[in-house]
Amino acid sequence: MNNRSKSKKKSPSKNSSQKSQVYRDEEIDEILENINLKRPRSMYTHFCLAEIEKEKKKNKNKKIELKTFSAECPNRWKELSDKEKEKYKDKFEEDKIKYKKDLEYVRHYLFKDFNDVVRRPPTAYRIYLNEKLREGFEKDYDPKEVKVKASHDWRMMSEEDRQV
Repeated sequence: MNNRSKSKKKSPSKNSSQKSQVYRDEEIDEILENINLKRPRSMYTHFCLAEIEKEKKKNKNKKIELKTFSAECPNRWKELSDKEKEKYKDKFEEDKIKYKKDLEYVRHYLFKDFNDVVRRPPTAYRIYLNEKLREGFEKDYDPKEVKVKASHDWRMMSEEDRQV
């Protein structure tokens, strides 16, 4: 009897596999806290932000007029040498790398089971609609008009035709 109990292995229950797909709100908040999924700032945007900071330091008590500043900023950018622009390019590349890393992190950790959980086989109507949209795209038809016509045609179709 002892040998039997030792050789028995617990099989994973359905509940334990389902738990791996469900995240508590606190876990999601913790994961998302350090993630920024805004598109990376351009070199020019980094330059403008740096120029705003310089202006704030020069004129501590004076309010910066963004309207006049935004008119001056493109001229200042054009005056920069390639060597000076390089540091803003580096900042842009850092932002881009962080953005891609965060995006992959979200895809991998938060949504790794998402397709298994959410995706269902397409319905007959969805297959029909996709086919009509593809045909309309090839003929340069307006997608909205194609959807309306496809929806109307689907409703008029017999059950036998829908089975195809």
